[in-house]
Amino acid sequence: MPTQVDAKGVPFPGVGRGGRATQVGSREKGAQMMEEEMKAKKKAMISQPMAGRTDVEIVEAREKAVAELEGMGYEVVNTLFTDEWYSDEAMEGRGVVQIPLCCLAKSLENMSLCHVAYFCPGWEDARGCKIEHAAAVAYRLEVMYG
Repeated sequence: MPTQVDAKGVPFPGVGRGGRATQVGSREKGAQMMEEEMKAKKKAMISQPMAGRTDVEIVEAREKAVAELEGMGYEVVNTLFTDEWYSDEAMEGRGVVQIPLCCLAKSLENMSLCHVAYFCPGWEDARGCKIEHAAAVAYRLEVMYG
């Protein structure tokens, strides 16, 4: 079988007779890339109730969850939006009417980066957590409970 060529008769790079890859070490490179991907940390998000809790209670629950997840080797993706961009004043200035819904939307966006969703105690009674839980289950993330 002849070497595969493009419309101008130029051989395709890395393709030899019979359409087989001829690049030296291509199998080894592929295996190495897969091994590196497997070594990459899996990512996890934390879903926790916030309504009716103090900042101290929220931080304590989050720190406990982060420690547990990091102890299992996960990288924790931020779902606690505390920077100025997410302050009530800044969001209202941008025209956000439903601030909790805006935070939930960002949390769901960050969920798309994760392999695991971790639910802190009390999630069953928090509407945002229940929505995050439904999304995690529907999109087949691994679900963990604290």
